[in-house]
Amino acid sequence: DYALQDGLSYSDSSSESSSYGSSSSYGEPSKPSYGEPSGYGQPSKPAVCGSCSIWGDPHIRTFDKAFHSNFAEGIYWIVKSPTVSIQGRYLATPHTNGLSAMNQITVGGNFLSNCVVSVGPLTNGQIKLNGQVILQNFPSNYDDSKCGIKLEYNSQGELVDKAQTQYEKQIHIVHMQLPSGVQIEVMRWANHINVRISMHSVDGGMLGGCGNCNGNAADDSATPLAVAPSEMLFHTQTPVKPNPGKSINDCEPSRKSHAEDLCKKQQPSATGPVLEACVFDVCFAGDDYALQDGLSYSDSSSESSSYGSSSSYGEPSKPSYGEPSGYGQPSKPAVCGSCSIWGDPHI
Repeated sequence: DYALQDGLSYSDSSSESSSYGSSSSYGEPSKPSYGEPSGYGQPSKPAVCGSCSIWGDPHIRTFDKAFHSNFAEGIYWIVKSPTVSIQGRYLATPHTNGLSAMNQITVGGNFLSNCVVSVGPLTNGQIKLNGQVILQNFPSNYDDSKCGIKLEYNSQGELVDKAQTQYEKQIHIVHMQLPSGVQIEVMRWANHINVRISMHSVDGGMLGGCGNCNGNAADDSATPLAVAPSEMLFHTQTPVKPNPGKSINDCEPSRKSHAEDLCKKQQPSATGPVLEACVFDVCFAGDDYALQDGLSYSDSSSESSSYGSSSSYGEPSKPSYGEPSGYGQPSKPAVCGSCSIWGDPHI
């Protein structure tokens, strides 16, 4: 009778992994326990968002692995949440033909006890905590127990390929170890910065350039979220300027061919949207971006992308000051799926 009863009770077994069959002692008894594992009764841990990368002109890979670009100038939200605030200043550089690049990142919010950390580029930027310049020597470290931060400034960065070790002297990275498991790497170049952020989801929701960390790349908005003056962590405002609307189709064919060859040489593992981003940057910002993009972004092989859905790569999107519905509400708990108990019993 159990052949029928098991079949009626449990029918989604075809692709399941199992601990059965690992030895010849199928059905070995397990000892009951009256105890509770450590952590029982404690709040569930927030979901791990993974990393968000911002590099080049700039291009953004969100926590949920969607891709988009923001070429407009202004101050925009990278991560906006009830506790963690990360903002970026985007400015055109002398070499980017009107396209913006990230010029400065500022981190603040309740999770830092309202301290503010900011990092700018090498030529005309500084590293500051609450407006005071820090990390003036290279390499160097800085800790602040009141703010709960640990900073390291060195050349220890992730390279795309071992063949690029000759470029290590060009790398200047600020590593931030912050409360709530937030980790930020800021790679400083002459006129812009590239950023990688790793963190967990935040109760109350999150939004901004890095997305909402809900596991769904499709609902990460490509529209940059401008920072309202009342919420600005920066001391000076940068007016929002329209995206110049450059498209990869605007790249002169011989220049595009050169860019493709250079990007493949400097980033041998890059494919899809990361390769396209490099070609775009070299076309409109110069050859140096092939190396800089490659040193800043090296996990491209398995990414999904919103690029390529049309021929207008780099089409402008209008900034928004609004917030989507649901922001500020408690995060939804993770879906556990189902648990089945049947037969003798099997679980």
